Amino acid sequence: MKRIAVVGSGEIGSRHLQGLAKSKNKLSLYVVDSNNDSLELSKKRYNEIPNSLNDIKFLNDISLLPSAIDIGIISTTSIHRKQLIESLLKISSIKYMILEKIVFQNVEDFDTVVKLFSKNNTKSWVNCNRRTFKIYQKIKEYISGEQIFMKVMGNSWGMACNSIHFIDLFLYLTSQDTLSFRNDDLVKKIIHSKRENFFEIKGKLYAETERGDKLELIDDKNYDKEFFQIEIYYKHNEIKVDEINKRFKIISESKEVLEEKIEIPFQSDQTGILVDKLFDTNDLSLPTLNACMKYHIPMLLSFNDYFSKVMKKEIKSCPIT
Repeated sequence: MKRIAVVGSGEIGSRHLQGLAKSKNKLSLYVVDSNNDSLELSKKRYNEIPNSLNDIKFLNDISLLPSAIDIGIISTTSIHRKQLIESLLKISSIKYMILEKIVFQNVEDFDTVVKLFSKNNTKSWVNCNRRTFKIYQKIKEYISGEQIFMKVMGNSWGMACNSIHFIDLFLYLTSQDTLSFRNDDLVKKIIHSKRENFFEIKGKLYAETERGDKLELIDDKNYDKEFFQIEIYYKHNEIKVDEINKRFKIISESKEVLEEKIEIPFQSDQTGILVDKLFDTNDLSLPTLNACMKYHIPMLLSFNDYFSKVMKKEIKSCPIT
């Protein structure tokens, strides 16, 4: 049986667990969280999925994990993730690791962990998963290498913690790997996250690739609470994606309109497919940690610059997760 450890079994970790229950492989699952409420949540959600034949253990400490694990899914908050990974690799050899984002709060942690993974022969990916959605793969074919302008618009969509998803999508669509940021139109106000000791961001964040593709991320209270839309412009074409209502529209240069219903998969539908693919091919369509750090780091530096100005003190550890 393949061994998989899910470390961090709260909101996202429990959804990963539901996905694993749908895997075509018979798995030996280890779910680890020091918080008993999180473990109970993951038990409840796991048991909502019928016909799972997996062996599963719920643990309070990583020291109880076996000495060898095939896949580690790290879905804790970002604040102590580097230290957690260091401790994990002292306990278990882990062949593959899938990391939730924000990956780390400190820029220096990326290089430390990349070297640690190399030393331990651990392959790693970051769960920026929109590039695996069929609709965005279809849009990439429509764009066909053209320069784009992309806007992400909504109200209270978690710009601090979720921007990385759309930055990754933007770079996937443009086939670029680096970009620069501008943060002067972010709201200059401390906004507390629903998670204790973390913060959120509102306003406009701008990014641009070296070849001139532009990204605009907008979190504005003037938008309706139910509104969230992605717009992509290339040549004289316009694409609109409404993930909430699962609608896609493309308006061509000739003003011809194509509109259709789309699928936006939940994490609980994806994780089983991901691990099955990983066992079959030894690879994933997610960005590797090495690739993702190229845009994770400049994003964090831009956020640190913003938080330093707003909090009137130097911020080196970005207080987001």
